[in-house]
Amino acid sequence: MDPKKILIVRFSSIGDVVLVAPVVARLHERFPKAEIHLLTKKAFAPVWAGDERVRVRFFDPDEQHFGLPGFFRYLRELRAENFDLVVDLHAVPKSVATGLLA
Repeated sequence: MDPKKILIVRFSSIGDVVLVAPVVARLHERFPKAEIHLLTKKAFAPVWAGDERVRVRFFDPDEQHFGLPGFFRYLRELRAENFDLVVDLHAVPKSVATGLLA
């Protein structure tokens, strides 16, 4: 069964977020009907703003998702999205927790 909703996780530098492009292209090619979401830092979200293949989501630890309560609240929100596939592109604790709860 093909995934209907995919989450790609990439938080680090802006260059790394730009390099997600081949992953997005391949996933879109393989699963053209799937919703593809990219989870990144708030500062990097504008990089993907014009790409219709991707719905950009951001993690904002400085304001909206501040501290452990904000982090866990955001994880609950992500889990409620019921992603069929999570692609974690760097496996740091923040992204691993996201993937485990998806």
